[in-house]
Amino acid sequence: MGSGTRFKILEALAAGCAVVSTTIGAQGLGVTSEKELILADTATDFAHAIQRLLNDANLRERLGQQGRAFVKAHFDWSVIVPNLIEAYQAVTH
Repeated sequence: MGSGTRFKILEALAAGCAVVSTTIGAQGLGVTSEKELILADTATDFAHAIQRLLNDANLRERLGQQGRAFVKAHFDWSVIVPNLIEAYQAVTH
């Protein structure tokens, strides 16, 4: 069972790395398999996904770019701060 935040995945995506994760590992991030990363839930599927990335530079590049764009669109300070301010204002007024 997963718990906590998924900082490792977000950091890798923000760095433009192609990521393979389990569904539980990426739970709550709002990512889509084959768009921002690859989700693989069995050892065989995980190994296959890694092999695909090793053999396909275009796939690595595309996932890296789309993963980075996803983090910027959803987790950049310019997105988070206004939401945080709104939450603080809601509880203080």
